[in-house]
Amino acid sequence: MRYLKFLSVFFLGSVISACTPEPEIQPENAIPVDAQQHIQQAEQEIAEAEVEVAAFESDWISPRMTVTVPAGSVDALADAIAEAGPGGTVILETGEHVESAPVVIEQRVKIEGEDGALLLFPNALEPQGIPMEVEASLHIRNTSRVWLKNFGLLTGIDQAGRIGVQIQNAPRTRLESLHITSFQYGVLLDGGNRCQFIDNTLVGIYADYPNIANWGLTNSTGQRSIMMRNTISGFAVGVFFSDRNSLAFSNTLIGMDIGMLWCTVAPWQAYPDGTVIAAAEPARGCRAYNNLAVANLWSYLVIDGARSSVLIQNESVEPVLYDIELAPASERFGFPTPTSTNSLVISVGNYIDYSIKDCTGDNTIIGGVLVDTDVDICF
Repeated sequence: MRYLKFLSVFFLGSVISACTPEPEIQPENAIPVDAQQHIQQAEQEIAEAEVEVAAFESDWISPRMTVTVPAGSVDALADAIAEAGPGGTVILETGEHVESAPVVIEQRVKIEGEDGALLLFPNALEPQGIPMEVEASLHIRNTSRVWLKNFGLLTGIDQAGRIGVQIQNAPRTRLESLHITSFQYGVLLDGGNRCQFIDNTLVGIYADYPNIANWGLTNSTGQRSIMMRNTISGFAVGVFFSDRNSLAFSNTLIGMDIGMLWCTVAPWQAYPDGTVIAAAEPARGCRAYNNLAVANLWSYLVIDGARSSVLIQNESVEPVLYDIELAPASERFGFPTPTSTNSLVISVGNYIDYSIKDCTGDNTIIGGVLVDTDVDICF
């Protein structure tokens, strides 16, 4: 009788066991559901940006003429732009093209280089500390839909220049496949929504000028910029976010103080007439997805009143200090900066082991490894 009772209990237990599903074992790098929702949103935003990028090219339809500038040209670019007319195209042949003074672009035009085309500015103003007078080698202003594509931009001499490309009140400007070297600032955007920066290579001069501002791709005033697949190295700051709602994805940032910075462009720069360049507001709603930062002091730094910043699945390799820092009120730059607020950071799956220093406490952070700020004090 006791034996039959044992068999009954054993049988019942076996049935219950068979009907109860085994608990699911989550892989070590499983992505939480809430993080997955944010990642999907980021992927959708990237897809929408890629559609906008494709639309720019497909919309470039112009009955205007094409002007070809032969290799070895001297001071020929401005005349070629004028000859091409609004909506025209200028082709730079393979080889060197020397300009003895800055070139101002004030009409819609496409300037495209054949492979190996180089635009040289040997008389570019030298790098300058604060305050800095703004003079760019290529100055795009008071127009729209300018498209620069596929040429090198440099001084061509041992002396570095001040600013490679300045965009002033020129919405929907597109810089694509440019190789900008030997300038204190690679690109400075001061007014122009929906600009696009695609597949450019920017190489700075910070090693030779460590005591002055050196910025790669700077969005001072301009909303909804798209920055994709650029490679930036050798500046103090690679990508500098100010203003609002810009998107940077699939960029590579190498060997700088700060790979990507959410901040406020201070009024350190002015045009020759005294008009000051400064950010309209701190970085707000600026987003970074799937970027790669290698061997910078900070890979990604959010500071100086930046708010609603979004960092999703960004890669960081061998930072000297932190992979990601969300900074409090600080004087680390030598002047007071207010606290950053309300950032969203997703660092899960293959990004789970990146260090995140949260010094404000009002952020949403999923994944990563939080720095113990009781030990590593915020500053």
